[in-house]
Amino acid sequence: MNTIKKGQIFPNRVVIAGFTALLLATFILSWIIGSNQRLAILIVILKIVGFAASFLLILGELGHPLFDAICPKWEKIDCHAVMKSPASKLFGLIPMADIGGIYFSGGIILICFSVVNPHFFNQVYLLGILNLLTLPYTIFSLLYQVFVVKYFCFLCLIVQMVFWLEFSQFYSFVFAGFPRFTAADFLPFIWAFGLPLFAWLFFRPLIKKAVAADNKLREKTDQ
Repeated sequence: MNTIKKGQIFPNRVVIAGFTALLLATFILSWIIGSNQRLAILIVILKIVGFAASFLLILGELGHPLFDAICPKWEKIDCHAVMKSPASKLFGLIPMADIGGIYFSGGIILICFSVVNPHFFNQVYLLGILNLLTLPYTIFSLLYQVFVVKYFCFLCLIVQMVFWLEFSQFYSFVFAGFPRFTAADFLPFIWAFGLPLFAWLFFRPLIKKAVAADNKLREKTDQ
């Protein structure tokens, strides 16, 4: 029988509780402040969906069995084939799933803590520009899955769909005109994405080690 140590459960609970608190805070503040900030709710929901899909892809990169249960091979669906392809890593080094996780988590943090910021729309504009940079990759990834791998990763497709749904929300901000920026406007953007980046650099090796140990324990119990 597999046993789960308290130390393995605690980080998961912290992450879930943290994102739940951020989401609730966004809903409450958006409702209190007014209709403009309510637009942030849909963006946050989209980013949570994207983060969830990216996190599952990260589990696949780390070899967690949950990934196999969620994305099994079936006809034209083979997440492993796509994720093992050369295009799944930027410059052959950085997993795209990791980049997606940081992109979505950083966006959630920025939106949640910028709702009360008087320059809220400047932050949304920056997120919109960042979203624009993701769109060419979605086209490349889809064509790569169709013509090179010849299999689809449905979790990857969910992430790409979220990118385009985000664009539908950011479009009016990005093309409405260039806002006036000050140096202070970029600070929330930097720390919002810097926080998950450095946190992931620290926790990724620990999670990878925990997954490897869990897989080894599963193999022993299955024998």
